[in-house]
Amino acid sequence: MARLRLHEAAEYEARPIRAALVERQPELLDILEADARLQVSSFSGLPALLETAQQPDFELIVVRQSYPDQFPPADVERLIVRFPLARIICAFETLCLADGRRREIWPLAVRVPSWGLPERLEREVAVLRKSAASLPLTATREEIVRFDSSLPCLAPDDQLPGGLIYSGDPIWAVTLRCLLAEWTGRDWQITAEPGELLEQDSLRCIIDVDPLSGKLQRRLHELLHSRSDNGSEAQGVILVTSFPWKTKRFLAASECKAAVVDRLNLARIVSPIETLTR
Repeated sequence: MARLRLHEAAEYEARPIRAALVERQPELLDILEADARLQVSSFSGLPALLETAQQPDFELIVVRQSYPDQFPPADVERLIVRFPLARIICAFETLCLADGRRREIWPLAVRVPSWGLPERLEREVAVLRKSAASLPLTATREEIVRFDSSLPCLAPDDQLPGGLIYSGDPIWAVTLRCLLAEWTGRDWQITAEPGELLEQDSLRCIIDVDPLSGKLQRRLHELLHSRSDNGSEAQGVILVTSFPWKTKRFLAASECKAAVVDRLNLARIVSPIETLTR
């Protein structure tokens, strides 16, 4: 589970947001309770939340889904009816990836993979603080992608430099280039030739490593070692993949370090770029 950014209570003059966590998970509970913006109550399951008569009207409800069909449709419907104004997040694990295609127990708008919870939580808090528009339960897939990919506009003085996108998937690469151009205010080059990674040693590189071919592995090994100092993380390089464990295994075998990001989590791809250029 990705770590959330923690906030000091002094930063927030408004009262804490009343939040409920369903399906206790120690690490997730610790993270939510450490966030000074939230006043967290935890429950062992949806029935425990729904059947407690004296519960306050929660503003934020986070449900952890570990496996398909974990929650009966009737309980999900009761939750939505019981808390019509609450922002609901269903953070699902890997086994539940296909739920949105083969079953629709939860509205698509509330479903988010566990690795995307930090970003979705930030957006929902912004909604509750009246600083962002909300995502309706009936949102389309396009509206959901726009909501989850939205980032604050950068002022001209904060614009980030452009860079190089390597990918064998031209549609994904063009989509990412358009988003990065909007976020950074700069143009990004696209290549599908591993050899060009070493020729552009001054540019930030976003590298789609699916599939991690032998040729790409050799070029990555050279690039990462040339951009690291005494075993430190390679500078200006982000590896994007649907199989992070495979990529991290390659890095360990190559004795290299680099930022690894899920290729569907477009919003998080920008975060390492900001870190590298600030």
